[in-house]
Amino acid sequence: MIIPFPYLPPFTLVLVLMVLLVFILIGPGSLVGALAGDKRVMGNEASQGFWKAAYWVSLSSIGFCGVIAPL
Repeated sequence: MIIPFPYLPPFTLVLVLMVLLVFILIGPGSLVGALAGDKRVMGNEASQGFWKAAYWVSLSSIGFCGVIAPL
């Protein structure tokens, strides 16, 4: 079975795949962030304060860059 895929110039194809990768990684990144901040899972090593905020800000900025990259 052949799945039709429109021809895109190589640079555009690379850009589209990079944007898709960002959205694919948002799910696991959110799961890891939620688990890292959970006291029941991580115990005393749970992410708090500055480190928790830094993680979520960096994940949000990656998602934001994925949204504006194709523009």
